[in-house]
Amino acid sequence: MKLSFSKVCLFWGGMDAFYVIRFIWLNIEQGRIPFADDIINFNQLYSEYGGGGWILLIFVLSMMLNISIVVSAILLVLKWGKVRFFVFLQIPFRLLLIVPSISVIPWLLKGLHVNSMVFIIIFLIFSEFTKFLSFILTKNIKNKGRDHVE
Repeated sequence: MKLSFSKVCLFWGGMDAFYVIRFIWLNIEQGRIPFADDIINFNQLYSEYGGGGWILLIFVLSMMLNISIVVSAILLVLKWGKVRFFVFLQIPFRLLLIVPSISVIPWLLKGLHVNSMVFIIIFLIFSEFTKFLSFILTKNIKNKGRDHVE
């Protein structure tokens, strides 16, 4: 099976688009405005209960990751040639915040009633490794002149 940069971008762009749509849908289903209600709720919780810099840092990183997923979905669907750097930059934040690139994993695990953190972490690492490897393989193929951006 030959991996093309174009197909890899479309697959991962689709995964990011699924994540964004699911994120928006779940917020609307709960009567919330995506991002706006998150900020308002965080401000209320933070001022009521206080918290350290770590809580603020995780919240900011989470918001930045969500925004970056919207951006990467667009860049991947557009097959932007430099999207690899952007995708690779997201991986540590996805691992830290437990947001797999294979966006159907949380949905499937919930449907299968899998609550084990071990399985969740295994699927998370598998997801990020698969994404990383798919872009590395398309880069190597492209550099050898066997593939081109379609």
